[in-house]
Amino acid sequence: MNFFRLFWVAILCAALSGAWAQVQSTDSLALVALYNSTGGPNWFRNWDLTQPVGTWHGITIDAVRRRVNQVDLSSNNLVGTLPDLALPDLVRLNLGYNTLSGALPTFSSVPRLQFLSLRNNQFSSGLTDWTSMPLL
Repeated sequence: MNFFRLFWVAILCAALSGAWAQVQSTDSLALVALYNSTGGPNWFRNWDLTQPVGTWHGITIDAVRRRVNQVDLSSNNLVGTLPDLALPDLVRLNLGYNTLSGALPTFSSVPRLQFLSLRNNQFSSGLTDWTSMPLL
């Protein structure tokens, strides 16, 4: 009897953690755009795009809102340009220690962003307009 109780508690905890949560399609499309523009197949810990977003390395989902709220792909061999991520519930973005280059995006679609780390990349410009990220 205790085994079954522990089993269901574990299932509930996993579901609430977001590991099995399905995200809104706009969030998954934004992440696939990131994957494609930064050499996803060559990342150290790449994603199996056939699996739920909640199982992808470095992605945290708010299971209640079904939105991506954290992306942490630091030191993961991302190479290329960073797209303007359309992740409106994103609060934490860590892409430091990769080989990202080109101009920084405007970050116009991440109004809830509170933490941003892009250190040790090769961007050709810095952020000039912070108005789209009032919490940062």
